Amino acid sequence: MNAKSMGSIFLFLMASIIGLILYNAVRITSRQLEPQDSNFPELNNDIFKRLSQSINYKTVSNENFSVIDSSEFLAFHQFLIQSFPNVFNKLEVEVYNTFGLLLYWKGSDSKLPPIVITAHMDVVPAEDSKKWAHNPFSGHDDGTFIWGRGSLDDKGSLMAIFETINLLITDNFRPAADIYFAFGHDEEITGKYGASAIANALKKKNIKADFVLDEGMVVTQGLVPFMKNPVALIGTSEKGFMNVRLSVEADGGHASTPANENAVSLLAAAVDKLNRNPLPKRFCKPVEDFIIYLSPELPFFPKLIFANKWLFKPIILSVYEKSASGNALVRTTAAPTLLMAGVKDNVIPDKASVLYNIRLLPGDEPDDIIQHIKKTLNDDRFRIEVDHEHLQHPSPVSEINTPGFIKIHQSIKNVFPDATVCPTLMLGASDSRHYSIISENIYRFAPYIVTDESIDSIHGVNERISRKNYEQMISFYYTLIRQC
Repeated sequence: MNAKSMGSIFLFLMASIIGLILYNAVRITSRQLEPQDSNFPELNNDIFKRLSQSINYKTVSNENFSVIDSSEFLAFHQFLIQSFPNVFNKLEVEVYNTFGLLLYWKGSDSKLPPIVITAHMDVVPAEDSKKWAHNPFSGHDDGTFIWGRGSLDDKGSLMAIFETINLLITDNFRPAADIYFAFGHDEEITGKYGASAIANALKKKNIKADFVLDEGMVVTQGLVPFMKNPVALIGTSEKGFMNVRLSVEADGGHASTPANENAVSLLAAAVDKLNRNPLPKRFCKPVEDFIIYLSPELPFFPKLIFANKWLFKPIILSVYEKSASGNALVRTTAAPTLLMAGVKDNVIPDKASVLYNIRLLPGDEPDDIIQHIKKTLNDDRFRIEVDHEHLQHPSPVSEINTPGFIKIHQSIKNVFPDATVCPTLMLGASDSRHYSIISENIYRFAPYIVTDESIDSIHGVNERISRKNYEQMISFYYTLIRQC
């Protein structure tokens, strides 16, 4: 074959590949549902007063659960009962471990599978209160924002759910399906006594929920690259959680005569080696689903790349791993968090250890991580210990072609018509993982808006929600429950 023929074949192949790339970009269709006209509820200033008052209660959960202020939780219960008497009179109420609440609304059609909607009443501490513009438990309302710990995470959702139930009862509405409203009290410290107890009680009742909606992901504004419009993210899975202690022993001695190698230097070298050899990057199903939903909405050139993942996968993965949040979406991460060595400034320690906090992608198992560490270090002097008590496997991945997902999707579009709705992977942990024993379809979404400015206020300083967004939260739950 002569050079001219080879050149012709090469040009033909290149043209074919370019044609295929363009075809794939053009043919992908939007997965977004069209907004529907909705009869949103009429709201008055009382909703803001009640949210503000709810923040006054210091329902703080600490790592040592035995030191929580039980009077604050019980007072918050009384506040809810006094604020929403119709809700507590109409719905059946059960209490779990003193503080957890389960409300049951009987539907009109016993043949339909039940639905579970959750939120949590506990909040994290506000240790930097002097840095806040307003006292973190004041619930200050400046006419635009309501300030305080829990306004976003997660009393905003909890109060919006109560407001919605109250409105629907006033409208003489009755859901077709049974609905359980589960409100845990220790989500910030694993949910062992709240959500876990409630989920196990539902299992004993033989409840098999059509879907579970918990908090988790949000409506983002300006946080997804290439997207000017809001992106509403629905978490379909959570990463796993695992603590691994890496320790090593070596001869100690006086600091005036140090050996070339000691426990600290060995550990430092191991940390550096593990940092330079992370676990492999890959797309798990929730992230693949995210790309499928996002790609049709992107500008042309990013769409060209994402629509041809078969060709540009290495490039896409490389882009992801350049940011901390993107890297966490495409690999199991291992972060050294606690270093321990030494007792005195002139004594070389004979032992040193580091605690790694590991977040596992769906599909990765703890044994895979241990083998990776052993292979990377290739040094039998290191001891590897797994904290099995707090080990959490990645949650199962929920399907997106289900009635529950579609109802949530539609409700988001009705309230946030400009938003692009996408399933995705949730990096943190929520109460939702406890409910996998009663449903295969668990979705994580709270209908509040997060920007680059406000994202750090969650668990940070100056947490607040706008009045407009709070109205949207109520409208979302109102729209969703009316579909049930």
